[in-house]
Amino acid sequence: MSASESRFGRVFDGRSTVRNMFQDQLPVRVVCVTATALITLSCATAAAEADAPDYSLTVGVPRMTRAGQAWAGLVDNRGLGGHFLLSEELVGTVSPSDMSNARFGSAFLVKDVDGDGYDDLVVGAPGHPDRTGQNVPGRVDLLFGTATGISAARAMSLVTPALAGDEFGAALSLSARADDSYGWNLWVGAPGHDVGDATDAGAVFRYALSVDGTPSYVETVTQNNPLVPGIAETDDRFGSVLSGDGGNRTAVGVPNEDLGALADAGTMQLLHTHWLDNTLTQATALNQNSPGVPGTAEAGDHFGAAIASGGLLVGVPGEDVGRIKNAGLVQTFGYPRSVLESGAYTQNSPGVPGVAEAGDRFGAAVSDGIFQCNEQITAAVGAPGEDVGQIRNAGSVTLILQTLRSGLKLSQCPAQVFRQGRGLPGTAETDDQVGSSMGVRSGDPHLDEDRTDAVLIGVPYEDVGTVYDAGRVIVGTGSGALSYGHRNGSHLGMRFGSIFAS
Repeated sequence: MSASESRFGRVFDGRSTVRNMFQDQLPVRVVCVTATALITLSCATAAAEADAPDYSLTVGVPRMTRAGQAWAGLVDNRGLGGHFLLSEELVGTVSPSDMSNARFGSAFLVKDVDGDGYDDLVVGAPGHPDRTGQNVPGRVDLLFGTATGISAARAMSLVTPALAGDEFGAALSLSARADDSYGWNLWVGAPGHDVGDATDAGAVFRYALSVDGTPSYVETVTQNNPLVPGIAETDDRFGSVLSGDGGNRTAVGVPNEDLGALADAGTMQLLHTHWLDNTLTQATALNQNSPGVPGTAEAGDHFGAAIASGGLLVGVPGEDVGRIKNAGLVQTFGYPRSVLESGAYTQNSPGVPGVAEAGDRFGAAVSDGIFQCNEQITAAVGAPGEDVGQIRNAGSVTLILQTLRSGLKLSQCPAQVFRQGRGLPGTAETDDQVGSSMGVRSGDPHLDEDRTDAVLIGVPYEDVGTVYDAGRVIVGTGSGALSYGHRNGSHLGMRFGSIFAS
């Protein structure tokens, strides 16, 4: 499989039902553990299985307790090749005593970074201590895939200059390199990084990944870099949100950025690298005070709290719609035609179903894919604070055609809204907060106009029976939508479904 075939794993027919892969009553494949392959197929069937495991339904569970270590974290996958759980002690990168509060799985990427045809995982653990155990800078692990799954033989951690409290690995993204190595730029968010006296101003660490996936540290980027607009300030938390676009840029959300006297108005920085020598070039800052961007920046907007497709889709969950506080907004851009060809949607926009209400936080999570109309990119927008009747904060998800990228009118592919009990499995309940997180399971690009992606919807605050905030994941919308929880059962406060691949 080439790196361009799928953003989230091996290719598959997106139109086919996913029911047989998710029904909890079906037996789960046994995991074989050897010195070199930690994750593989059933011992009895691995040799006969033609395809390696795919990671298209991978969920980060950073609040999971492992080996008696609170919030050690893990990664949970239900893909076509089998179901596995991945944690640091299984990989062998740490001993169980080192994992407490590491929050492994707080961010992760799925990509074939070494070009061998098998997807690899890059996983962040922003609460991980250093080797002395005295400092907690955070950690990022590179886990390489093989024909039988993730291999322990090449597992490695990034060497980092991050310091205690940096939260190195809180966010991750990739962008393309075009220098002699023809590999990738790996961007690692460290929103707790201090810049001089500016506490938690934040930073993004850049690494070069060579053609075989070997990492090397390149630079630390903060808002005090002369190529980055703005100034590093206390509590900006630059690097808390990252999104790559497949080209030579990555978007950095800075939702806590103050714009003048407007506290937490928020902004987005687009970091570019040169196509020839891979050096950092002049970054672009975009916010609601930028020319051509609709609206006006206001305190508490949190522009950039969620980003998809390298900045083409931006969530502004704190946006007030008239006098309606924190109703929320989604900002769209029409790149590559023009980065400043832009539009905005609220739940009061013509053609968008629903009504803007206080606390809806429309835009708290976003993703995009071919979710409804053939060959057209659609935005999936979470509104976790949406009330369903008298049920407060039940949450909803709205699908909206990306008109700037398709050239179509919204009326040609009408927007749709989904809630539990109305297009989504489950029952709407108080504080479920459907749409708190969003992801995409990419369909087979070889299907051309028949390709269909599946939207991934996080319901991390769903109670499962009496287990508070156990969490669920919903795959798809409409009659074929399904939901599932953690393989090994529900756990108090686990918030399963809070993290999808970035």
